[in-house]
Amino acid sequence: MSKQFNRRDILKLAGGGIAGMVFTPIPWKLIDDLSIWTQNWSWIPVPLNGKINSKFSICTICPAGCAIRARCVAGQPVSLWGIKDHPVNGGALCPVGLGGHHLPYHPARLHYPVKLIKDKYKIKTDKVTPDEIVTLIGKQLNKLTSSGSNNIVAVLDSRPERTISYAYRKFLAGIPNGSYITTGSDGTDSLIGFREIISDSVGPVGFDIEKAKTIVSFGAPLFEGWGVPGRIFGAMKNGDLSSNDKRVKLIQVETRFSHTASVADRWIPVKPGTESIFALGIAHVLFRDNLIDHTNIRPQFKNYDTEITKYRNLTDDYTPGRVAKITGIREELIQSVARDIALESPSLIICGREPAGGPFSREEQTVIWGLNFLLGNIGPDNLIVPRRPVPIGESFKDTELTKESTLSDIPDHSIRVLIIDEAESGYAIPWRAIEKKLVPDESLVISLSPYLVGLTKQADYVIPAPTHLESYQDIPPSFDARTATFAVSAPLLTPPDAATEPVELLKNIAQELKIDMPRKTYTELINERAGEIYKKNCGWVYTPQNGRLIESTGIFTERQFWSHLNNGGYWIDEPDHNNEIKADTLFGISIGQSKLSESIRNIEEEATSVHEEKPLTLVPFGWRGVVDSGPVTPLITKLYQETEFRKGTNRALIHPATARTYRLRDGFPAKIISDSGELTVRIEINDAIMPDVVHVALGPDQDSITGIEEVKIEDNVLSICSLQENGTWRATPVRIQTV
Repeated sequence: MSKQFNRRDILKLAGGGIAGMVFTPIPWKLIDDLSIWTQNWSWIPVPLNGKINSKFSICTICPAGCAIRARCVAGQPVSLWGIKDHPVNGGALCPVGLGGHHLPYHPARLHYPVKLIKDKYKIKTDKVTPDEIVTLIGKQLNKLTSSGSNNIVAVLDSRPERTISYAYRKFLAGIPNGSYITTGSDGTDSLIGFREIISDSVGPVGFDIEKAKTIVSFGAPLFEGWGVPGRIFGAMKNGDLSSNDKRVKLIQVETRFSHTASVADRWIPVKPGTESIFALGIAHVLFRDNLIDHTNIRPQFKNYDTEITKYRNLTDDYTPGRVAKITGIREELIQSVARDIALESPSLIICGREPAGGPFSREEQTVIWGLNFLLGNIGPDNLIVPRRPVPIGESFKDTELTKESTLSDIPDHSIRVLIIDEAESGYAIPWRAIEKKLVPDESLVISLSPYLVGLTKQADYVIPAPTHLESYQDIPPSFDARTATFAVSAPLLTPPDAATEPVELLKNIAQELKIDMPRKTYTELINERAGEIYKKNCGWVYTPQNGRLIESTGIFTERQFWSHLNNGGYWIDEPDHNNEIKADTLFGISIGQSKLSESIRNIEEEATSVHEEKPLTLVPFGWRGVVDSGPVTPLITKLYQETEFRKGTNRALIHPATARTYRLRDGFPAKIISDSGELTVRIEINDAIMPDVVHVALGPDQDSITGIEEVKIEDNVLSICSLQENGTWRATPVRIQTV
């Protein structure tokens, strides 16, 4: 690569950018536009005249569950802020969360149920009633039951472990072939490889990031939307965000020079798809140079001697020299990283999900997560820790619940009725991954989204649910949380009359089908769950009004506990010191030694082969919350369209050498061709990009900015990515040509 970036470059860039802002029209343009918008945009809420005060709640836009302080005028939120020194998110709030109070007035919002009529790439809406949709669903389900069909009735939930998630599972348990499908896009699909290593009996796990001295991130966008915003930054600054001293060394293993890579101490630009090979190279050096403390890690394994010997035999073949040829990383650098994580310990290895590019495969994850077992990171007092599950409500205890499935578990062409839950994870899911599971031409897809954006455009019918800040919602812990947490987002606004709470829809369908469902309202079900947590008599409740942590034992009644949660309080459980995490096998319980070895060989063969017809590698990228999935405030246009601080949809980044080879010009269109289709992109030449790689951005759904006056289904980078059988789409062979 023609450019090497170091920390000095980043500091110079940041310093120059700050200085340049003063002498450019950008700040003044922002002020001017805000003035115009507040006068002319019809959907911008006009604050009432009245008392100014603050209310506390929780952001529900993504699974992170950040605490927020809403500045209100006459009870109406006019701005949202993080809460300084909050124990969960440390006061951080992402750009999407900062504009969350705009979402109830969003131009893409649906104000009544609709039938979607698609004409090629355009969508028209036809108003219907909720009763019509309930009747239609009931007829479909009765038909399936009476015919004895093996077709599936499914709910797709991107945010499991909520109270509504258990309501879905109870509802589906009363239906033959009912399936509850989780997408894993809340971050848990990057933990599949870790679960492969450990026993099925082990419960939830979390990360004690704050203890780490070194973090090696394999593709995890730590500063672009991973886990709870601000947590990594707080850990690196030792909790003092104003400090200039870094406490944690960060090594980013990633093809693209991302924002996380730009602030890391060391960026390792591996060839696309070779991250697991790089991990095996590190493991080889750890074994070869006796950098593994066998006495310390022995208790982490059930059959230590057998498993560690077999695994060492696997890594013996992946010497630094061999790994260097596959990954494009120098031998010296591979050895240096291995020694750094062994000597500058404790070192945490993270395998992450790219918001647009999706997760690594199960086999790749198993290899990467396995480094933590070699480093002794597992256990109650280490970096990857057990945590207790959050109790569920009385209505869902001791009753039949449909088990969780993933999309890859579901047979192709088997889903006859699909209900898509309204909650967004903030991460992209290609529609083709869902479409291939539907019965062709005979399926019924119902979306419960308040907005006509993202996957909702693919539905047949839409029943709008309440949106952010309009109803009670419970917030389970983020996948990275060290301990169990629980919070309640209390409504600050009144939803439209046509908004239907999903649990009420389930009860209406259940009544039609004579399925037993709890009769309580959704608020009552959440309150019931809070009561079960209170009965555990453990942990603390953080009260944002005074910044205090109150011991649960000091809260005397369930009603008082609910009152704290209702006013923005956050329950935080105690660390789980009683459970252990043990490795069954570093090859993966369901994968096995031979399959893992074969998978690694296939990765190596793919990385070293030359595709004459499609010589380039397409890698999608994006930022959590703005990857064509859910709604965003139109003020996001300042980041994506006017200033271009973030790359908009179908912006293609390529190396100058690649541009010269294919006669591409900066700022001009080009066409990318894969086995899945073609996509027109706009070229941006960037010497931080690896040669023969094309990074294509996935930004916000354009209709999430312009509204639903003229809704379109437009192609984006996910339309042409190769969707693998294992559900991944991270790298695709392509060719490119001028338009």
